[in-house]
Order: sequence, then C-alpha cells, then structure tokens
Amino acid sequence: MRYIAAILLTSFLLVQCTTSDEGKLPEEVAEKYRIEGSEIVNFTATALSGRLKGAIGDSGIVGAINYCNIHALPILDSLSKAQNVTIRRTSSKLRNPKNKPDDFEKNILTLFEHAKEKSKELKPQIGIDKRKRINYYHPIEIKGLCLNCHGTKDNGLALRNYEEILKLYPKDKAINYSEGDFRGMWVVTFKDTISSGL
Repeated sequence: MRYIAAILLTSFLLVQCTTSDEGKLPEEVAEKYRIEGSEIVNFTATALSGRLKGAIGDSGIVGAINYCNIHALPILDSLSKAQNVTIRRTSSKLRNPKNKPDDFEKNILTLFEHAKEKSKELKPQIGIDKRKRINYYHPIEIKGLCLNCHGTKDNGLALRNYEEILKLYPKDKAINYSEGDFRGMWVVTFKDTISSGL
C-alpha cells in the first residue's frame, strides 16, 4: 500500500511540476533560464564557499559557524541585488527557519528526494510560482567539507561544533548527512514573469 501511495504521490508531483513550469515556457526560453540560473548559482556558491573557507582558516569550524550565522543571508542579499534576481537556499531539513520552503518549493524538494532515492541524476528545474515569476531550482548535494556542520557524530560533526550550532539554531534538523546526500536546493527567482510576453 505504501509503495502504491508513493507512486501516486510521485506521479501527482510530476504532473504538478510539468503543468506549473516548463510546460508553459517554450523550450528555448526555459533553456535560457536554466543556463542563466546555473551561472548565477555557480558564481554564488563559489563566493560563499571561498568566504567560508577563509573563516575556517581564520577561526576554525566554530568561527565559521558564527560567520555563516551573521553573514550568509546578507551575502546572498548583496549578490541578489548585483544580479537583479533573488537568491536563496531551502531544504526539507532546515537549519535556519528563515529558509523555510513555500508549498511549491516543497514539491520540488520532494521530486529531488524521490529521484535521489532511486539513484537518478538530479537535474535543475525551471518553475513558475504563484506570482507567475520564473524560478530556477538547483539541487545541493553534500560534499566532504559540509560534513563538519551537517554530518553525523561518527562522520565529521564534532560535539563542540554541534553544540555551537544548537546555540544559534535550537531547532536545527540539518545533520546526519553523508557525502553525496541530497541536502536541499538553490532557488533563483528572476524578475521576469510569464505575463511579461515571454
């Protein structure tokens, strides 16, 4: 019964995704946003990663945890303004409650999660939200460095580091990952809407 329910849920989500996003955009337009979204995510991830590594070098993992708490969202805001989009990250297992996904984003996260469970390649998606804005969704998978803050007690996550995380995020759920696990996704929201004559 659970297996049938899972199939029905996946089918429903696939229909929702298709009818709510790329199905309303000509393929060449969707591809344009996929390319632009990918470039924005790569630039943003590289910038954040570079600053995070700098913080680790300066003050260790605990210092980096505090750096992220103070600076991650302002950095994303700054990069968003510079590129005339909105850039954020979200997940089903939140650390910062400010990154909570909306209902449509929950559907996309579920699609990525099901794909990962079936060992399928996670491919970025284009979606159109309730405001008719075009969004680019880019999956985030855990890398080795991430385990310092998102791993398990036996694999990367030191007790001292997790205690510091809990001071800043008392309701944290973003642990117990292994390298290669699906963590969440980048969301790039463009200023364009489907009513802009696209």
